[in-house]
Amino acid sequence: MAGSVEPFADISPERVILRGGGEQTIRQEVVVTPRASNPFKVTGVKAKNGINIRVTMQAQDTLEGKSYVISVENTKTTPGKYYDTLLVSTDSKLKPTLPIHVYGTIAAAPKKEAPKP
Repeated sequence: MAGSVEPFADISPERVILRGGGEQTIRQEVVVTPRASNPFKVTGVKAKNGINIRVTMQAQDTLEGKSYVISVENTKTTPGKYYDTLLVSTDSKLKPTLPIHVYGTIAAAPKKEAPKP
């Protein structure tokens, strides 16, 4: 069996990657745009775990219709890696939840050199 599968929505980027030091602001935006063949509204977004990230969403009007900008910000300050999933709720019966994966890598702060005598 062969054929093409049309995406339910345009999601750009498809995953969130947050990298940097814990002392800096690390943020990425994801844009979810419904396809004309599958119109829907985003009714909410939340993180599955929500321990190391803060998530907000804003709807915007474009020439193609409405799209949704999801802002994901790192809240982890200690070095390490984490993984989470955004759960984007829609009013569609076909796909009531869109998952978006989040990967975080927080580096240790650079060590300061001691002053030379």
